[in-house]
Amino acid sequence: MKPKPVSSNTAKKQRSRGKPFVKGDPRINKNGRPKSFDFIRELAQKIGAEIDPTIKKTNAEIVLRRLMKDDGAKFIEVAYGKVPQPIEGNLTGDLIIHVKLPKSISDE
Repeated sequence: MKPKPVSSNTAKKQRSRGKPFVKGDPRINKNGRPKSFDFIRELAQKIGAEIDPTIKKTNAEIVLRRLMKDDGAKFIEVAYGKVPQPIEGNLTGDLIIHVKLPKSISDE
């Protein structure tokens, strides 16, 4: 069995997967992703509130109990929120913050 050759930066460019977009392609989403997912959140809440008839518990309760067993730290975070992480340090002198704006905003 021959060893595989080692790749280098001068190797051929990798082709992208799938069929490339062409003008008028219906897969192109010119509006971008939806700004909010309220409808998905609402559906998830509806599904979570449904009661599983075999064990007489809501789906949300089943998921949360499984999360509690599998990842207790994540469960605590879901139940009580993220633990605040303080930022400590000593500041002497002036604080200078540099903000780099995109050209479209900085030209206005």
